[in-house]
Amino acid sequence: MTLYFNPLTTRLLTLSGIMALSLSLSGCGGGDGNTADALLPEALKDGQSGLFLGHIVGTAADAPNPNPQGLYINVPSGSTGNVTGQASFKYQPCQATNTLDIFGKKSISQVLATMNGTLEKASINQADITILTNFNGGYRSTDTSWGGSYLFQVGNTSKDFWANDCSPPYHYTVSSKGEWRAYPVGTKIPANFLVRNAGSNVISWQNAPATSASMLLSVLNPTAVGGTQQNAFVYQTMISNLQAANTSQVLPNTVILPNTPYLVLVQLFDSAHHLVAIDSETMTF
Repeated sequence: MTLYFNPLTTRLLTLSGIMALSLSLSGCGGGDGNTADALLPEALKDGQSGLFLGHIVGTAADAPNPNPQGLYINVPSGSTGNVTGQASFKYQPCQATNTLDIFGKKSISQVLATMNGTLEKASINQADITILTNFNGGYRSTDTSWGGSYLFQVGNTSKDFWANDCSPPYHYTVSSKGEWRAYPVGTKIPANFLVRNAGSNVISWQNAPATSASMLLSVLNPTAVGGTQQNAFVYQTMISNLQAANTSQVLPNTVILPNTPYLVLVQLFDSAHHLVAIDSETMTF
């Protein structure tokens, strides 16, 4: 005999059973109003909502230099709703906008989305290339983050690009698959990692882990991260050979406006492109 389960029905039955248990415990003096939620399996708890900042990085086996890039996602409250965001594939300040748009659905503790858009040319003489990817993941309560994977919808090999806005044109590779992770604004990992506005458009950081090998700095417009279809990434740059003496970065006056608030995200990675430190702050320059 074959049994078929409807996921929604299963969830409702599970909730009913837990609520009944909760009422029973409360009636005996052995529970409180949080009992039912505490007994829910992790997959049936709604993932945290709000604005999350982080990174996306390709698989090393698929691309020769899978440098992490900046990412943000907006996750709605409740069990379902629209998820929006962007990923920036801007490796050099001289590049064009170079962002891909993220759009999909939240379902309890899961995200099912796509990451689509146009990146730079596949060669110096060709047209810009449209990227279509599946972008999926889930909520991790241990560090209140969302994360998962991306995968090209067409083709399973990396793609080469040329940034013709740079002189000479800058060549880079985007992996066909990879991972992403994003944290609530204000998350500090480790707890003593500190990013601050040092004045004169200078961002500095302190207490970098000894394993830090690269730094990714992203500056976002906070008014453009709400699903407005604007490009939220005002500036992004990376130090790929981070030294212990590298503890600051100057933001260009050409893109940073005075007396204007920005979301500043600094992420440090080890030599294998694993995150070792993150801090995000709202700053006015």
